[in-house]
This record gives sequence, structure tokens and C-alpha cells, in this order.
Amino acid sequence: MIAQDAGEFLGVVGFNGAGKSTAARTIAGKQQMLDGEFRVHGLPVNEDAIPFRRQVAALFDEDAFFPSLSLREPLQLVARGHSVPDPDVAVDAELDFFALQERADAVPASVSSGQRRRLLLASALIRPSSLLILDEPEQRVLGLRSSTPCSSRGRCGWQSRSARVGLLVYARLEQDPGMGARLRSCGVRACRCRHDFDGS
Repeated sequence: MIAQDAGEFLGVVGFNGAGKSTAARTIAGKQQMLDGEFRVHGLPVNEDAIPFRRQVAALFDEDAFFPSLSLREPLQLVARGHSVPDPDVAVDAELDFFALQERADAVPASVSSGQRRRLLLASALIRPSSLLILDEPEQRVLGLRSSTPCSSRGRCGWQSRSARVGLLVYARLEQDPGMGARLRSCGVRACRCRHDFDGS
């Protein structure tokens, strides 16, 4: 059994094919759970249930965009849809933080894959949630220091947004030894994923 308190983050690590993303997608309600139980504030996993969706923000490896909207406009939709205070200020803060302000009026097809990935990160982070699930959050944005868990505004970035619980999925710790140190410096504890979901 793995229990997380508010403000804690769990890093799930392992080789490709070990089941990290499958476990994360199951927790987010995007895949059917075969066994066991997971709850968020007592709510069972159910992506179709509005109360559950309100509590969970997730970023996976899918590039889903409104092709005719600018980078700014989806963030405005998310912020207003989730009743974020001062939504325009919040949107500008995310655009600045992820170095997207200069391309804020461009459509997704006209920016790089890394910039689109930053937009997805901003979309997950701008909305309130109790559980934040990020699958390979540094994918395609390794050159941007603000994308790393420990560099947000000089604090542990994912934790400073709210008293969230976080699940970070990584496959590259073996190829990037510094990643483990960066995660540990943020207080992220690791759970190594094998072919079965093995947490310790």
C-alpha cells in the first residue's frame, strides 16, 4: 500500500514497458483497473464522474490541441472553466514561466513540439487539483530549466502550486543520473516499477 499526504510527490521510475504509464493512466481513470483500489479524497477512480475529474489533473504523452486556437486561448478556457482567480493574470504567469509569451498568439501547428509540450504542462498546472499526474514531464523540454521539478520560481515547482499530491513518471533515470538527485532534492520519493507495479 502506498499513501501520499498533501504536498508529497511520488516518482515512479523504471525501464520502458515496465508499466509506469499504465499504472498512472489507471489511477487517472483512463484505463480499467484490474485489481486493487485507489481513491482521491474517498472518491473511487471514475473519469466520467465530475467530482473525480475536479480532483485530478493529468498530463500524458498525447498531444491534444485545438488547432485553430492560439496558445493563450486554451489556457484561458481551462482557467475560466475551473474558476481560477484572476484567470488572465494566471494565464500570463504560465506563459511567462514556460517561455511561451512571445508565441502566445500563434496556433499549435506553427510552434515547435517542445513549445506544444510546455503548453500541455501549463494546462495541467494552471487548474486546481488535489492529484497531479505527470507522465515524463521533461519530455521534449529538457533544455528548459523551468520544466524540471525543482526549478519553479526558485522552489520545488510542482509542490508550490498548491497542497497537491503528485505522481511523476520517469523512464530515464538510468540515462540521466542527475535526474534522481534533482527529484530527491525536491523531496520526491521513488517507487521503482517492474513488470508488476512494485512500490516501496
